[in-house]
Amino acid sequence: MIINFKIFEKLSPEEMLLKPEVKKELKNGFGDDDEINMWIDNFHSKSKNYKDNIFYRVEGAGSGFGGGVGNGLYLGKDKDAINNFYNIENVNDIDTYLCKNVKWLDLMNFEDFHNFENKYGKLLNSFEISDIVMKLGYDGIVYYDPHATGEEYVLFNTDKATKIN
Repeated sequence: MIINFKIFEKLSPEEMLLKPEVKKELKNGFGDDDEINMWIDNFHSKSKNYKDNIFYRVEGAGSGFGGGVGNGLYLGKDKDAINNFYNIENVNDIDTYLCKNVKWLDLMNFEDFHNFENKYGKLLNSFEISDIVMKLGYDGIVYYDPHATGEEYVLFNTDKATKIN
């Protein structure tokens, strides 16, 4: 008996930029290659800037979800990308969080994201998403937003985050 397993690979933000869906989204949003490259260079997460278990957010950004995917702590792994996108006027500090043993629901792949939404409902501006994700045994989600910093993290179980700065 042969059993097929779908192997989920954690895709980097750089690998996501190679996906046709992302290229199309960026082209539709920005038009020419110069604008797209400027956006990627300045605002997209770069995995070379990541540190194990370290996340960042702009101080005072709130914990709500206007335009987001639920009520949680919105984080990023690239301090420069977080600062450039969410603190463009450099008026706030960047908070640093240690997040150990977090079980992330990986929805970076668009197919996984859409399959999740088909089963559990739309993620955008959802009041229920945090409960659903935590009932599934996860502390938060990671998804890809090409119009923001790329790799986006939302931690629903905020007991897993310790502010360290």
